[in-house]
Amino acid sequence: MKFSAKLIWNIFIKNFGQGLLFVVPVAATFFVLYYLFQQLDTIFSFNIPGVGIIIILVGVSVIGYVGSKLVTSPIFGFFNRLINKTPIYCAFGKC
Repeated sequence: MKFSAKLIWNIFIKNFGQGLLFVVPVAATFFVLYYLFQQLDTIFSFNIPGVGIIIILVGVSVIGYVGSKLVTSPIFGFFNRLINKTPIYCAFGKC
């Protein structure tokens, strides 16, 4: 198989785009957590080391719990009911 410059460039661009899809969310998450940690340290001057990290971990966990109950559960429930109404799905005996 002969590799042309265009083929190599297309493979590079495809892999670069996929790499960005993995790296950007992780980097953005770390940046936001670092920013929140810095802001917590300036707003509240904690004398106990690690309190800011604990507050961030608890806050993110609470937001995740509330988000899963208020956002994802209703969406999954809606699609589950929609799929259960589908005749083909019921033909397999899974209704």
